[in-house]
Amino acid sequence: MKYPPRYQEIVKTLLAGKFIIDTDENAPFSEIRAHEAFYQNFFKATFNCSLEGGSDGFYYLTSGQTQETLSRDFLLFFSVLAYEYQTREKDIGEEAKERTFSIEEVIQAIEHSSQKKFLRNTKVYVTRDKKKKLDVKAFLDKWERRNLIHYIDRGTKFRFTKAIKLFIDAALDLYKESIASED
Repeated sequence: MKYPPRYQEIVKTLLAGKFIIDTDENAPFSEIRAHEAFYQNFFKATFNCSLEGGSDGFYYLTSGQTQETLSRDFLLFFSVLAYEYQTREKDIGEEAKERTFSIEEVIQAIEHSSQKKFLRNTKVYVTRDKKKKLDVKAFLDKWERRNLIHYIDRGTKFRFTKAIKLFIDAALDLYKESIASED
């Protein structure tokens, strides 16, 4: 069987839970787009996963057979951040697409948030010396490895990649569901 160019790199990246982002220098994105039907069939037949994305500028895998909780933790983290920005009359969706965030700014927002209780049992907190401690940098490191954020300024700041749209959409869906259930 003849495989498309960069096949091994693409499969390894997606199976590691990373987003493949459409950037000028990102040939894997172009290769998936050129062979999308092949990859959709391959991941479904081989791993029972679905290749998602493409039109939004990124690809990723989904599966109904996972115990992965990191995405849920990020959605909670992002929701708390959204709440804090909303109290400052800022739209986190627009902010996430356009600006650079200081890690210290994010830490301060979470530490002073009335909603941080929702993060206590997530990977945003780590246990050290039998105490739970906020560790935003370690949490963001996991997402940098998955291409959801890119560090800049020697890791003191970050920007979200196009893949943040997935979490913005999920947060909006949850918000709409909660409003609908109140009616």
